[in-house]
Amino acid sequence: MFEQFRSILRREFPHARFDGAIMSPGQVMEALSQMLSMGFLVTVVSLFAGDYVLPAAMAALLSENKGSAFFAAMGMNMVAGKLISTGAFEVLANGIPIHSKVCGKRVAVQQ
Repeated sequence: MFEQFRSILRREFPHARFDGAIMSPGQVMEALSQMLSMGFLVTVVSLFAGDYVLPAAMAALLSENKGSAFFAAMGMNMVAGKLISTGAFEVLANGIPIHSKVCGKRVAVQQ
């Protein structure tokens, strides 16, 4: 969204310099997202190679519940993506703030 907004502004004002950044969700959300992503990866690898890398009892349990494990892995992946997706950004024109979705909680409309 930030790149689209910046490209519209560059077309309208070719001589201005536009800076901006996508806002981070915070260290806690990023850490949770990374843990869920690792859980996703471990689950997918276990689904394909569980017979070779897991103890026999765990491999048997996983092979009996492959569908549930797959959907749990997909759920972890979806939640991980949502945790780091803030959609918030700010745009500066020649160092002057002209738009902030962080403060305004809305996207500017092209007129």
